Amino acid sequence: MKYVRLYGFDHRRTRLQFEAAWQELQEAAPGQKGSLVLGVSDDHLLLDGVPVETGQAERGFAQLLTAAGVVSIQISSETTREEFAHFVKAFSFSGSKAQGFADVIRAAFPGDSAHIRIKGLESVAADRAAEGTGADAQIAAHALAPETKEWIGDPGRLVQLIAAADDASSSGEAAVASQLSFDLTAAESETPGGKSDAEDTPFPLNEKEIGEALRLLTRFAELGTQRSPKPELIGVELHRTEETIRKTVLSILEEVATAHDHKSSTPVLMRAAEQLAIRYALERFQAGDLQVNAVRQMMEEMGRQIANLRKILSAHEDKMSRAGILVEPHADLLDRMFWAELPEHSKKKALLSPDAACVPARNVRQYVELLLQRGDRETASAVLENYASQANSKERDYRARVANGLTQFADVLTSVGGTVLGDATQKLGDALAKESDPEVESVLSAAFVRLSSEANQRRQYRAVAQACETMDYLASRRPALEKELRSRIGVESRLPDFIEDALNQQRVPADLLGVLHRNSQAAAEHLAERFFRSMRREECDRIVDLVNELGMAAINYLRDMLRSGPQRQAVSSVGLLSRLDVPGLLELLP
Repeated sequence: MKYVRLYGFDHRRTRLQFEAAWQELQEAAPGQKGSLVLGVSDDHLLLDGVPVETGQAERGFAQLLTAAGVVSIQISSETTREEFAHFVKAFSFSGSKAQGFADVIRAAFPGDSAHIRIKGLESVAADRAAEGTGADAQIAAHALAPETKEWIGDPGRLVQLIAAADDASSSGEAAVASQLSFDLTAAESETPGGKSDAEDTPFPLNEKEIGEALRLLTRFAELGTQRSPKPELIGVELHRTEETIRKTVLSILEEVATAHDHKSSTPVLMRAAEQLAIRYALERFQAGDLQVNAVRQMMEEMGRQIANLRKILSAHEDKMSRAGILVEPHADLLDRMFWAELPEHSKKKALLSPDAACVPARNVRQYVELLLQRGDRETASAVLENYASQANSKERDYRARVANGLTQFADVLTSVGGTVLGDATQKLGDALAKESDPEVESVLSAAFVRLSSEANQRRQYRAVAQACETMDYLASRRPALEKELRSRIGVESRLPDFIEDALNQQRVPADLLGVLHRNSQAAAEHLAERFFRSMRREECDRIVDLVNELGMAAINYLRDMLRSGPQRQAVSSVGLLSRLDVPGLLELLP
């Protein structure tokens, strides 16, 4: 009945629900000319005389039947599909008066109906109306007068209340409250075998209407958290709202409440506001009306609109704040939810676009990690290389965003392998050399140090060589910055480990040799000490070969060590010079 009222009988979602209900009815009604009897007693439904577990849906339906004077519904096992469809359509009558509802049911199921029989259907007594306390009015009053503020935290009751107020405001009657109580809580959260039609239908609101919808939800929260709540005012608010906005808000509320996880601490009104914002952004983005660089701006704007709602419903967040737990800004939360809802092909398109810097770092990381789990290193590399390339963007914000992002997922760059980490380090170095904005220079420096340190630890020598090359370039142009970066990166302190790697390999990798070349003096010093301590001829020969690879710069530094270095350095240089520069040794040693 809920889906018939919301979508019509021929809608795909309704048909799926009808098939499920028809199947359950066939299983429930005993065979051989048996029947199933659905009875009502006060607020309780009875199935073959046994009370059904009572929830909001059951109570709402029982109240509706009681108001119409229905005592029981008998459905024979011989009921046809067409008769059951007729039954559903009749009971989906959306009038506002219980008497009118009873008239429709009486006309649809006369007493001689063989397979579906409605017992009761007495007219609602006139004296009740005269007294002003008719069953329909009592039900509506009950639905619209919840105790204190409980309804604001009860998803089913909240949506029931708002929908009842909506119908009351549009029809001038409150009698339909019990009817819509059933509408909005009777059904399961998802149609069997199907998915929400929200994915098949264009989002109905424009930018201005989205703002109005968010303000409407905020108004609901204000009404629910007043010291003396007056939920009947919800009807007034709905009556003032345009039909498209009203229907969209009610549909989102119904969907969110039906799928509500009672373990979740997020109020239903907040979740509905988030869903409105996310779906509108997705619609715009996937239609091509919204570029990647505008998504964040939109999320910040809608985050500000939702901020008032968040303040009203902030009891849980206040507790978190008092406990010292950081509450995520709402723009960030919306952005994260938007990304989670985005189809994968759209994510890839966004991350390979010239505006990839606008995608939050956590989203880039999440997507790349997913690609790596699938073994798609090619796409992962392309995404990271495109992202890093925007460190040299003309847009100041892009450069800052990329620097912060690379800092946050430096470990992912090493996981991809290949030249990704080295290329990203080089791009950061290039950007750093040209940067004139002190704030952006600071975040670029932090990212450069982070990637270089990661390369040191993982011994990814191409990236280390790129870092050394950048520092050599900076030394001639910005010596103070170069000195600071070199001390923070600490390549020299890792040279003993790098040298051990070189000595343990038959052929020294070109990237490792490049690192030693760019640090030839420090490398020569470590190699001289290593030669001095070596006890094996083969190892000594490897060290001599490695110094020869470093060339005359290293040999000349060994001479300087012997000529003017501290005693320990001078002594350690003698061994290597005796193999590499005997004339120099004979000249200097005396």
